[in-house]
Amino acid sequence: MANFPPLKMNTEEVNNLILQSLVNAGTMCSVETIAENIMTKREKIINEHLEHRSIWQNKTTGKWCTKLGEEKRLIARKERSDLENAIIEFYLSPQANAMTVEEVFNDFCNYCRNHNTVTAKTITEYENEFKKYIAPLSLAGISICKVDELLLIESLKTIVEKIKLTQKRYSNVKTVIKRIFLHAKAELHLNCITVKNIIDELKFPSTYFVKVTRDDELEVFKLSEIQKIKNHLANSTDLEELAILLDIETGLRLGELVALQRSDVYKNHLKICHSEHKGKTDNGYVYYIGLPKKDKIANVKLSAEAIRLLEHIMTISDSEFLFPSKKDANTWNRSYNIDKAIRRVCRELDIPVRSMQKIRRTYASILLQEKKLSTKAVQMQLRHSDETTTLRHYSYNIYDEDELEDTFFNIAI
Repeated sequence: MANFPPLKMNTEEVNNLILQSLVNAGTMCSVETIAENIMTKREKIINEHLEHRSIWQNKTTGKWCTKLGEEKRLIARKERSDLENAIIEFYLSPQANAMTVEEVFNDFCNYCRNHNTVTAKTITEYENEFKKYIAPLSLAGISICKVDELLLIESLKTIVEKIKLTQKRYSNVKTVIKRIFLHAKAELHLNCITVKNIIDELKFPSTYFVKVTRDDELEVFKLSEIQKIKNHLANSTDLEELAILLDIETGLRLGELVALQRSDVYKNHLKICHSEHKGKTDNGYVYYIGLPKKDKIANVKLSAEAIRLLEHIMTISDSEFLFPSKKDANTWNRSYNIDKAIRRVCRELDIPVRSMQKIRRTYASILLQEKKLSTKAVQMQLRHSDETTTLRHYSYNIYDEDELEDTFFNIAI
């Protein structure tokens, strides 16, 4: 905080400050419950402070102490009630209105980490979006309480018209801005504008956005290429190569694949309850095991070939992880190693180099070609939120030119 508040308010003044913050946030219910609302707010602020900082009594002076702000300034008062007043004044002080958009964003990221409201991976994505698209704007250095509708619109126009980005990336940037201003109002109790409607109503022509062009032929493996890979790795005992084969038969996300444990394997299905994640720390990036995407634990049905593969895989190592690290059997092999393995195999077979994600898309496309399976069944196997995702992003041609000609030749309408 640029200007540290004086912290000299008495209980009555602090209660008036709390009342004003409740009015600004629109959380006041009725006149009869004012005292109750103020007391609840007092307790909430103190409890949230205690999640990050301690309150203690100095044994020598008898004063009650705590630390406030990024600079961890020591605050001491004779009575605990006076110290609590100072804490509340600090968090609700009008000087907090000097917080810039960037400062609020940093506070938001810290809040997310401390309260586990989103994954570390999501926080990293937010930070990347902010750094690349929002930080270069004058908007980032302005007090969030001084940002008006015109400035917000001009900033969004600058992002779209001058920086140039895809529609998907722009959607991510809009999400970050919404989260910043929502955090400012809901958690920091700052008197700033509500941006959701402004952002949602602002439309740009599709021509303003960079179009991503992909070669559909490289988005999946052809059936003939999949068969080459299976033949090439048929007698392998290397767990990285066996991970590729298992993914061909199950279509798991790579993070889920490397996080598989013995306890996840059942007679005819896998229980997907873990996934590898990548998070950012002060010392760089770190990989860790957490819940699957969107925290959804689910089952994946197994083919006869997948069951046979799993039985073989579990005889190779005693580790709890099906694909343990080559350096430490007590931990898992990182996803980037499996991705390197499939790229190496592609080069060995002299086929276009593709990533493990392309195997998942191939698996989905094969299932969609299976006449006995409905789109809904494929969606459930892939654990997509809806059928639209399955059809829009996971349906590709898996036949090479000769196979495609034969298929059309034999179609009977």
